[in-house]
Amino acid sequence: MLSNVVVPAAARMGLEEEYAYLRPSIQAFPTGQEQERMAREAGFKGAVHYELTGGLMGCLVVTK
Repeated sequence: MLSNVVVPAAARMGLEEEYAYLRPSIQAFPTGQEQERMAREAGFKGAVHYELTGGLMGCLVVTK
């Protein structure tokens, strides 16, 4: 979606640089499992990551 739609559309409007950071940023962001692990390591007793919109977004829910 990013490579085929978002960045090309932004480039046509002269905004390619403003959107070029998205792919590396997304690739560097922790996965749902990594987020769960990190939350537990930070002291949360429970951590569950729910994928939303077919994996394009997610929601991490933690408990004390």
